[in-house]
Amino acid sequence: MLLSVALKSFAQPVVAWAIAAGVFELDGPALFAAVVTSALPAAQNLFTYASRYETATVLARESILLSTLLAAPVLMTVAALLG
Repeated sequence: MLLSVALKSFAQPVVAWAIAAGVFELDGPALFAAVVTSALPAAQNLFTYASRYETATVLARESILLSTLLAAPVLMTVAALLG
């Protein structure tokens, strides 16, 4: 679960920044939007799929909860660095 949350909350925004800035050469508001969008918490449909297929519901629930709790500090950090 911690790996899932770390990848979603920290690695995904860094990868999004690298791709947006390096590959697509975005800067300013476009780069900020790409990184902020990737730093949002895990989608709730993750739990819907886990419930529907009756697999890993606890992992999905806890991942969503922790990524939601981490979203505010991560978004503040992104805003401080790119805003």
